[in-house]
Amino acid sequence: MIDLLSLSSFILLYAILIASFFWLFSYLEVGSKKGEDSKLAVYPTLAIIVPTINEGKFLKRCVDSALKLDYPKSKYTIYIALNKSSTAETVETAASFKNRRVKLVRCETNGKSRVMNYVINNFVKEDLLMVLDADTILDKRAATQLVKFFKNKKVGCAVASVQVLNPKTIAEKLQKYEYLLSFLSRKTLSSMASLMVAHGAGTVFRTSVVKKVGGFDEKNNPTEDLEMGIKVLTSGYQIETDSKALSYTVVPKTFPKLFEQRKRWSSGFLFNVIKYRKILFSQTNARLGFFVLPLLFFSMAVGIILLFMLFSAVIYPFALFVYNEYQYVVNTSINFVVSNQFNALLFNITSQTIFSVVTTVIGLFTIFYALKYSGIKLNRVKDLLGILAYILFYLFFLSFVWLYTAIVFAITGRSYTWKTVT
Repeated sequence: MIDLLSLSSFILLYAILIASFFWLFSYLEVGSKKGEDSKLAVYPTLAIIVPTINEGKFLKRCVDSALKLDYPKSKYTIYIALNKSSTAETVETAASFKNRRVKLVRCETNGKSRVMNYVINNFVKEDLLMVLDADTILDKRAATQLVKFFKNKKVGCAVASVQVLNPKTIAEKLQKYEYLLSFLSRKTLSSMASLMVAHGAGTVFRTSVVKKVGGFDEKNNPTEDLEMGIKVLTSGYQIETDSKALSYTVVPKTFPKLFEQRKRWSSGFLFNVIKYRKILFSQTNARLGFFVLPLLFFSMAVGIILLFMLFSAVIYPFALFVYNEYQYVVNTSINFVVSNQFNALLFNITSQTIFSVVTTVIGLFTIFYALKYSGIKLNRVKDLLGILAYILFYLFFLSFVWLYTAIVFAITGRSYTWKTVT
């Protein structure tokens, strides 16, 4: 009789294989549609809003990158939105810009959503607006690539392809592959009119749409970007993304700081799904209600199941194996140990092991070449190993975050508010 663990492993590996090919073929279909590089005859006016409270050291390079956009200079204005509690360094940095396209707005309130709404309601007259976190740097082509989508009146917003800025630590490098793979899934979802994240690292909105849906949620929503994306979609508009519209963001350097950030993101997802629970299995937004949200819940559940499987099938047995082998080695010759273990390895290779290896290799190369097709420059060896490390380690870390957040949220109803990455 096949044990439950083996059956579960087979099903999960098969799901990974199918998902890999889904990503590849759906992206190939999307990538075959050309025409996004044509220049606009007339560029719409654009407001770039930079909400800030304690990002003095990041703010200057953020605004400098925005000033270097290849967008027509007379067509865009940068609004630095200072929280009431902004630090002295942040205020000083914001006041140092002498360019007439940079406007400093001192808000008599705190909270990212509140200061953005204040600027939108009192200052923004432009056709489009971009939300740009102060720890983000824009590629000079980002705005021009994104505004092209707004030729289609059904487009409510367009999001940049976010990459990690100068990854150095292990945590940063693993996040690099997370962001790359996130772009791939977002591009696929946008092609299905089901992308619902409007992140703060360079998202352009149609100003009239933001005002129509009531602006950003000011009631302590931990992920106002996700909530805004849901509102845009449920109001009948589309969200687009483009691999050529690049932004580079600062990410947590250590796993403890990363854990804190992801607690907010995870609790924000749960918060907004509960808030918009009527969307689930709703005919009004069929793709979102019947496909995207259930798929996200399924992914979260699979990750948690894999976490328990990892512990029961790998970590605990491995700990026992190490202990037993230690006792064995101290009383046996090295040559006998090596020979014995090598023979044991050969005789214990099963069809499931072979299937697991083949599936992992196929999935790895499929993901890699789907990313290559998107136009992202990758190193064949280095990045293949990086994606493999992401799959084998980082996914379990994210699953642990999901499990922790779900338990805390279910017991206390607690969510985590916006914090600055340092």
